[in-house]
Amino acid sequence: MCGTGVAAVLTERRVFLNDPALTKEEMDVWFTPYDLKRLESYARNLVDYHVIMDMLPNIAHLVFMQKIPAELSMLQSSILIGIGLQYKSVTQLEIELGIKSSQVLSHFNKATRKISAFLMSLQDTAISATLPKPKAIEMVPLAQSLDEELADSASELASQKSELMASLALPEYAIKGTDEDWDAEIKSKKVLSTVSIKKRKEPDTPSKTPTAKWSKGQHDGKKGGGSSGDRHKGGHHKGGSKGGHKHK
Repeated sequence: MCGTGVAAVLTERRVFLNDPALTKEEMDVWFTPYDLKRLESYARNLVDYHVIMDMLPNIAHLVFMQKIPAELSMLQSSILIGIGLQYKSVTQLEIELGIKSSQVLSHFNKATRKISAFLMSLQDTAISATLPKPKAIEMVPLAQSLDEELADSASELASQKSELMASLALPEYAIKGTDEDWDAEIKSKKVLSTVSIKKRKEPDTPSKTPTAKWSKGQHDGKKGGGSSGDRHKGGHHKGGSKGGHKHK
């Protein structure tokens, strides 16, 4: 029965070979954006085929009316007719076509991919037509070459650096001596390991903290005096002790 129905539909299909393909406006009448998203998800094996069962009658009708130019094999067309137009289950098609249910769903998924690819391309083309066209880019040569631009930048940077250094007052970091002093010192030295410049004389200033100087003799005398005193005290103490003891 299925073979007879398929043959009849395929024979009728030849009548509509000259019909124009589906347009974007017609597609919007048959399907919503959500329908197209569901069909694309099933084509990518993201959802089960039950999610698109309500769309199959319209899809099968448009395919066999040549509104969707999808090149389907004989087996794929038979499965699409059985599910979409005859409302048969996968189990019934398994018995009638003599193949396993996994093979039925595999061929059905391949057919769905071709149909989804056409509908998505139709939508993408319509969206692209509404986008503004990119403007042509005009290549204009630069007013300066790269070397000239680098030279100008270096000159400007050097000018800014010199102005900055001139604005800073750093007398404590100034090098002492005139150019004549440096020339004379450099010429007098054969090996330039060290160079010394005479320091400018500065006015003498009185010392803030007086320093006490002690001679060696004074220092020794102080030590000696201290020792003799200690000895004197010690002897006196001894004598007194002895005298007291004899008195008793």
